[in-house]
Amino acid sequence: MEVIYQLSCPSCGGDIRRSRLINGVHCDECNGKGGLYAWKDELDETYEEFVNYLKKELGIVPWGPQRVWIRWALSGADLIISAPTGMGKSTILSALASYTSLKGKKVLYIIPSKTLLNQVKKSVNEKVVVTTIAKVMKNINEYKNFDIVMVDDVDAALRSPKTVETILRILGLSEIIEDVNNLVSKFMNAKSNSDINNFLEGIRKIKEIASKKKKAQLIFASASTSEGSFKAKLMLSIIGIKPAPFPPSIRNVSDCKRKIEKIDDLIKIVKSFVDKGFSGIVFVHEGGPLEDVVTLLNENGIEAGILKSGKLKDLEAFEKGEIQVLVAYASRYGVLARGVDMPDRIRFAVFLEPPHKRMLTQNVLKNPLIAFKVANAIGLNEIASKIYEKVKNLSKVELMVLTNLNEDELNPRLKKIKEEIKELTNNILKNIRGRVIIGNMVIDKKFTYRVDAKTYLQASGRTSRLTKEGFTHGVSVVAYTDDDLMRTLENALRKEFYDGVVFPSRNKKKFDVKSAVMIVESPTKARTISSFNGGGSLLFDGVKVHTTALEVGNIIYFLYIIASKGHIYDLTLDDVGKYGILLLEDELVPIYAPIWRCDQCKISWSSSSGVCPKCGKLAKSSMEVVRVIQKLSSFVDEVILASDPDEEGEKIAWDLLANIKPFNNNVFRIKYNEITLNAIVNAFKEKGSVDEALVASQILRRIDDRLVGFSISEELWTFLGSKNAGLGRVQGPVLNMLVASKKSWYDGRGYVAILKLDNGDTLKIFKKNKEEALRLAKLDEVEVIQVRTYEEEKGPPPPFTTD
Repeated sequence: MEVIYQLSCPSCGGDIRRSRLINGVHCDECNGKGGLYAWKDELDETYEEFVNYLKKELGIVPWGPQRVWIRWALSGADLIISAPTGMGKSTILSALASYTSLKGKKVLYIIPSKTLLNQVKKSVNEKVVVTTIAKVMKNINEYKNFDIVMVDDVDAALRSPKTVETILRILGLSEIIEDVNNLVSKFMNAKSNSDINNFLEGIRKIKEIASKKKKAQLIFASASTSEGSFKAKLMLSIIGIKPAPFPPSIRNVSDCKRKIEKIDDLIKIVKSFVDKGFSGIVFVHEGGPLEDVVTLLNENGIEAGILKSGKLKDLEAFEKGEIQVLVAYASRYGVLARGVDMPDRIRFAVFLEPPHKRMLTQNVLKNPLIAFKVANAIGLNEIASKIYEKVKNLSKVELMVLTNLNEDELNPRLKKIKEEIKELTNNILKNIRGRVIIGNMVIDKKFTYRVDAKTYLQASGRTSRLTKEGFTHGVSVVAYTDDDLMRTLENALRKEFYDGVVFPSRNKKKFDVKSAVMIVESPTKARTISSFNGGGSLLFDGVKVHTTALEVGNIIYFLYIIASKGHIYDLTLDDVGKYGILLLEDELVPIYAPIWRCDQCKISWSSSSGVCPKCGKLAKSSMEVVRVIQKLSSFVDEVILASDPDEEGEKIAWDLLANIKPFNNNVFRIKYNEITLNAIVNAFKEKGSVDEALVASQILRRIDDRLVGFSISEELWTFLGSKNAGLGRVQGPVLNMLVASKKSWYDGRGYVAILKLDNGDTLKIFKKNKEEALRLAKLDEVEVIQVRTYEEEKGPPPPFTTD
């Protein structure tokens, strides 16, 4: 079926027939040499040139997700490369730095510490400025007026607002820093929703300023990120960067556990790997016996070294093969957990206890939500529920203020709640017996142990690398004495560890690696799917894109999930054709317009005009999401249409298909009825195409709605003298049925006289007239004239005819 899409030509933004759009042809009114078509042609040319550069200089061909990173970076958009260790992030980043610098761009390459300084300098040409974030912070004036700023560790930036401020200054955004600090200060002291609205409006204005004055492209690379400070995350969000808190957890690591009685048992586990010719890492939990482990390893004939920030001598010896084992803290910011990439040398990782951090329980219970959970777990439900009823109605701002401010700084209402929570905390500390496990925390009377599953994945991931030839295999063993900590780690990772020790395979596991854009309808669904295997989100041209990875048979998909937020088109409300439909001699051609949504008036409409009919301001269009989808589609191997499995979802997929085809030919439709990992994986295994018959059904129904419904509505407007009423093709017949049913009910009303007979039976007689019914009710005696059957009374049925 032919349709016309308004404002949808990728070249000029004019109206275009679907048949031309799906074939990658421009509209009738332009030459196809502008807009996104020109953007794609230029990007394709630059990409091929860069690929040739990679082959010539490094002898490599980009694969899987690397192709996405390269196109994304070469497009000039800000980018976060979030992927597991060993995906070649640093290699591609270094190559991009060298290539773009040769093209006349000024490139600043920032690394988190001195650990990788010499390694990175060797991998880029002399035009690229390579330095540490610490050095930039000390000499900010020496690092300005760059075209591209690369930061090879987003977590280092989030660790401190000062670090983000430094990056903003490099980007030429010094003037917004004071405004952000003022806004954050006001937010922390907000007392009402009005204060929050003022904060949000202030952020919106600063974002507008930043988008116009930002002078450089920003590229982050990281395997994982911490939560970061509120101010640091806010500052990055102002320039459209929202780091992913968790990398996709696709890995080829055998996760093992071994219960030990003493530290000597740990040494035996390490020795079993070394005796088979493997080298690796020992991770000691924060505050654990780091020095003792190194000493014991050396005493048992295992050449071991220690690694701390700033002490790199043993790391260099390990890389050269002079020592067999490195020992480091299992810390999120540890050098070995984050800054070392030597999968050929690091074949195993042994952990002394699951990675965790110890805190005082009385400090942890200051968070009322944690306090309520612990109280319920130890039987203080009644006390906790009374306080919870008061807390659950607090705004986010009030809850934050309640948690972070002292009692004398609070208003009387919050002060009273704070006192009640304090009393609840004291009750918990008095009544807690043994341990309570809440989420990733193991809590007792004195200490709380927060198990860090992210650090475990990051650190153990050093033993395995996903390459274009396949996965290298690594082994991780948690040597534990604390059953609760081990069980909490397994629960956090949603997996059970193998009880024992296995050894790394020298073979690589074969996989086909692909990248794909997956389009769903709702943002909530996008966020849920991205959480299955770990992942986060980032902004592309202001639109949120979630990231994750999915293992489907022998294929690993690196997914970029985006929400269409429902339909992207509806029949136009413009005065064209008959109610937006061209009535041609041999066909009906519906005209579809983008959907506009006014944030201020909370209304939406479909038209070629984006001016809100209520407030007169320019609204946001569904084409903003479409343009992002088109750009992302040109980066990836496949596009997956995953809208809802019904008529409306099929029409959404059909419209998206037309807009995507000019940018990617590998477009597939999947359907699933539940949001679970298995359902999504199975849907990927059965990729298909859009159901054209289902789409035709939806389109014809909408045409019928317009042609019949709008005509009836116009008659209704004339009759009522108002355009506030409407009647559709379904509403009309249904309303008629209701009216007829009500009339039939009125017509059938009357009176029933109930007569009791001598034999005990009752006889009900219906009369329309009340007087007749009353007359029957007064009868004293009834004479039976005749008894006949129903058939005798009614007579035979009429003869059958074909009329």
